Amino acid sequence: MDKKEQTRNAVILVGFGLLCLVMSFFFNIGRGKEISKTLPAKGGIIGPLKVAKDRSVYLIKVKQDVRDREWSSVTGELLDEQKKYLFGFGKQLWTESGRDAEGYWKESVTSFDLKLTVPKEGTYFLNFEVEKSPGVSSPLYVTVNKKAGSALPFFWGSIISLILGIIFYQRAKHSSLGS
Repeated sequence: MDKKEQTRNAVILVGFGLLCLVMSFFFNIGRGKEISKTLPAKGGIIGPLKVAKDRSVYLIKVKQDVRDREWSSVTGELLDEQKKYLFGFGKQLWTESGRDAEGYWKESVTSFDLKLTVPKEGTYFLNFEVEKSPGVSSPLYVTVNKKAGSALPFFWGSIISLILGIIFYQRAKHSSLGS
């Protein structure tokens, strides 16, 4: 492959990579009305959630204020129309602080985001259950936002194309030095 061909291939790959990156951003845009619910500290059910198309992607954001030295284990479940369990997800929320040789420190995880792909169209519910330390009394804040689709294939396509484009460009540049 000569220098001109390698340069052309590099430009094509970088262009394709940038197009994939734009498509990745497009698929991360929210579609439709966002559902925001404040649930009791122990959890609750959100729904019904009307899914109009197979393999629809939803972004779920969960937040609960957890005071120092407290914890909360949030488990979410996708339920079908009859409220039967389909699958689950979850995360431990916590806050810790202290003092060491370097001074005061504080670490916490009080929220998480999750992209959920619903396999089939239909009516669904989201059930949230919370196990928590006795001091946790703050509500659980949940938002559900439909996405245009899965951005992951476009994101990885952009990364791979951009890397290959840079490699082709570098090869073309170095092949001209030897000529």
